[in-house]
Amino acid sequence: IKAPRNVIGAFGPSLCGLQLTELDLSKNKLTSFPDVTAMSGTLKKLNVSGNQITGSWSCVFPAAKSLQVFNAKQNNLSWNHDSFLTELEAINGAESLVDVDLSWNPFVALVSDYRLWMVGCAGPLLKKLDGKAVTSAEQSEKKDLLSDAPKKQALDLRAPTIAPPQAKSAAGAATGEVAALQDAAQHLESEV
Repeated sequence: IKAPRNVIGAFGPSLCGLQLTELDLSKNKLTSFPDVTAMSGTLKKLNVSGNQITGSWSCVFPAAKSLQVFNAKQNNLSWNHDSFLTELEAINGAESLVDVDLSWNPFVALVSDYRLWMVGCAGPLLKKLDGKAVTSAEQSEKKDLLSDAPKKQALDLRAPTIAPPQAKSAAGAATGEVAALQDAAQHLESEV
């Protein structure tokens, strides 16, 4: 479905049952990501750029099995560093992603190591991020990051012990792992 440049403010559940390969809702008035869970396995391209989206993308990445192109640039995603790491849990292991564009969102400027985290957590096929090719140096950093055993444990965002930022105080052991993630990120920033 291609429906750019309309005044669509929400994506109705009646459309979610469709087995689409491409969904273009760019330049509309969406304030949240469309729930494309039912399209898991068939959806290859999702374009929600130029909307007013805030909040989590967790309803998008159950479709990660087949999603190759994800464009959410020019929205209002304002995650801080901790929130961004929580969001990465959803995208971690999205094996089919080739092209992701999140540019012109406020969080990109707030999370200084954003590109490294995205390259590290997206699947191995990622070739383009924010309109720029993923470099061999970034792939190397990703391999170094993932081959270092302590960092690998800290970067395994699929581990159920990672707590969202708001639950840190009640999470006990998870707090240490979140701190380890932040320490690894700061260490990588100092190396770059």
